[in-house]
Amino acid sequence: ASDQSVALAPGELRRVFEHDGPGQIDRLTFEIPSAAASRLAETDLVLEWDDLVRPAVELPLARLFACSQELRAFRTAPLSVQQTRGEVTLRFELPMPFARRAQLSLRNRGAAPNTLRVTITGTTAVPSGDWGRLHAELREAEGPFTPVQRFVATSQAGPGKFVGISMFFDGRGHAADGTPHPISFLDGDPVAIVDGEIAMHGTGTEDFFNSGWYFQDGPFEAPFGALVSTATDLTAGTARLTAVRWLLGGNAIEYRQAFELQFEYGAFEPLAAQHYAALAFHYLR
Repeated sequence: ASDQSVALAPGELRRVFEHDGPGQIDRLTFEIPSAAASRLAETDLVLEWDDLVRPAVELPLARLFACSQELRAFRTAPLSVQQTRGEVTLRFELPMPFARRAQLSLRNRGAAPNTLRVTITGTTAVPSGDWGRLHAELREAEGPFTPVQRFVATSQAGPGKFVGISMFFDGRGHAADGTPHPISFLDGDPVAIVDGEIAMHGTGTEDFFNSGWYFQDGPFEAPFGALVSTATDLTAGTARLTAVRWLLGGNAIEYRQAFELQFEYGAFEPLAAQHYAALAFHYLR
């Protein structure tokens, strides 16, 4: 276990944890004053396993914790954001096994110093079997889009297991005539392709995130999914949504050769889709 306060100078990359030998990180917790929460967008987490050429995770904390569009408290089984008494607490809790070495670093890309508390818990034991190492893949696409285009939210080659995804959507409409509706991109179907075969063809983007009817009831949270935030302004013709879904245990999608998850940009009005981003989580072997 490790529990420390880390002060990062502007532009600094600091290694805050290193372990030689096999082990597993079980939980990462970050605490930052609410007044400094905007710095989560310029503070990167870098996770390195074993002898991999590239970091398995290298991304801003705001993306990892699904708060890059709006900072809101929510809780799912692996991921949560809490806001209490002037502090923001971020928790990421998935098994992160490694065979020979683990390193965790933080990078401050901002122009001001940044201080946060980092708590790491784990064990020197590793699971049995061919478990793989946790990776996070970030993809983004900018519109305008056409009806034949698809957003490839994640694509991996080789054996692995897909366990979850956060997605960040920006939509636009035309306020003068009311069309397209700024969230009509949600009519886009999701398609999962496992080892070259279509394994799932959904009926709508919000359905994939365990909801329906354009998320009409607003933000929600559950152990394996959440609509973290939503903001629609029909006068301005804009919409922003952040949604999370986890596929854990028996719901994880195993693949031997390749996996791809793609979304239509709205089956009828793809011009409503303005910007898409997705952060996918895999155990790669």
